[in-house]
Amino acid sequence: FRSEEALTHGSDSTTTTITPDAPKLRGGTCAVVWRLHLVLCPDSDWAGRHLTLPMAPFALGRKAEGLTLDDGSLSRDHAVLHADPSGVWLRDPASRNGTWAGGQLVKQARLGDGAVLRLGGTVAVLEAETGTALGYAEPTANLPGRSEKARLCRFEAAVAAAQPLRVLLMGPTGTGKEHAAAEIHRLSRRTGPMVRFNVAAVPSELFESELFGHVSGAFTGATATRLGRVREANHGTLVLDEIGELPVHLQPKLLRVLEENLVRPVGASADVRVDVRFVASTNADLEALAES
Repeated sequence: FRSEEALTHGSDSTTTTITPDAPKLRGGTCAVVWRLHLVLCPDSDWAGRHLTLPMAPFALGRKAEGLTLDDGSLSRDHAVLHADPSGVWLRDPASRNGTWAGGQLVKQARLGDGAVLRLGGTVAVLEAETGTALGYAEPTANLPGRSEKARLCRFEAAVAAAQPLRVLLMGPTGTGKEHAAAEIHRLSRRTGPMVRFNVAAVPSELFESELFGHVSGAFTGATATRLGRVREANHGTLVLDEIGELPVHLQPKLLRVLEENLVRPVGASADVRVDVRFVASTNADLEALAES
């Protein structure tokens, strides 16, 4: 969803406003950073920590695409947050135990600085910080330029790099998506390499072998074991170029890796666990493709 209009469109639910005042932007400021502080959380890996929200829809839940928490009272996709400069928009897509904001049970809400959320057994507080993008005025090798758009691009890359999230880069050919991917990898400080895989350049019959690897003798011509791009990028970043060209019948195979961090090489009898940051890029309109 995007903004208040998209939040409320087609719904009978009213939008609750919690701490509605937008952050005051200082002169020259070009961004607001929203942080979610998990002050109480059954998941010991996240209790007391915070994450920076991306400027895009972000799901939280027991098996959510954004932040997965080991909290048995959460639904699979418990709530969706979407940060923008005016606030954080919240939607509860029908969780089992409900979502509370500012002490109120809400289905959708606009949240501001200091808003307190309760989702299942997790309690979180929103914090807004202004002016952060000004710290990204200096060009980098991957993202040069001193314009406001260049600063914003470096700022957004830094926000993405700071969280263990999957990233989708969209834009026409020649706009520098590969450089943005390299900057995200650099800033993430992951210990493994950045590996690129052009989805459109690999025949579909070779896709599994190229991406997941194979064992010796798995098929004719497989004379040696091959790691595959996912395992080559272990502890690093795998950049999937032209992800919009991935055939529909192959998408579930990639989805399993994204959801479970497990790969099974062609011809193998056991899964292999991996730690990979995924960054995908495309010049296609994925929403239009999904609806066609």
